[in-house]
Amino acid sequence: MSKKAPRFELVKNPEYKVVHIDGVFGGVDHIEGRMIFNLDRLELKMKSGGHPGEMETDHIVRELLLEVRMSPLEFKNISDWMTASVKRLEKSGYKFPKPTKLRAKTSYVA
Repeated sequence: MSKKAPRFELVKNPEYKVVHIDGVFGGVDHIEGRMIFNLDRLELKMKSGGHPGEMETDHIVRELLLEVRMSPLEFKNISDWMTASVKRLEKSGYKFPKPTKLRAKTSYVA
């Protein structure tokens, strides 16, 4: 039996797609890790007594787009990879903007 590492082939699943997200929540325990990705949408309406075309909202719809489940080890590997990527970007001089009050309240990791 050969001790050579197997060759990996990268292929896209026919259902592969790009999804834009606003947030994620989830966590990890001794059985599995999970991440649920979401997109927030403002439900706009015409502002009562406002100028023509003036809109307002009192409602945000948080749409759950995708749940990903994995082993605790894979969860840690992804966390380490993301942390290293952020550190590299910051080391290059990039400054992350501070979250807005709304974003700070609505985007979280649980």
